[in-house]
Amino acid sequence: MDDERPVERWHGTIIRDCRGILGRDLVAAERLFITSRRGLLALEIIHDSVKDLAGEPERLRRYLNSEAVREPEGTPPET
Repeated sequence: MDDERPVERWHGTIIRDCRGILGRDLVAAERLFITSRRGLLALEIIHDSVKDLAGEPERLRRYLNSEAVREPEGTPPET
C-alpha cells in the first residue's frame, strides 16, 4: 500500500538518526518504541525529540526505553 511508504521511510530515518547518536544498533524495545507509531504527528514528535537529544546518547537511550515494561519491585520471578 502506497500510504505505508512514507511511514516506513520515516521509521527508517528516525532509526538511522538514533543509531548515529547512540553509536550502535537499536535493541528490540527501542525499535518498537518507534515502529509502533503510525501517525505522522507522533512520528514528527519522536523525530524532533531524537534530534533534540543529539549529543546526549544516555538521555536518548532512556527516552527510547521510557515505555519498556518493568516488573514492580519485589515481584517474584516466574517459574
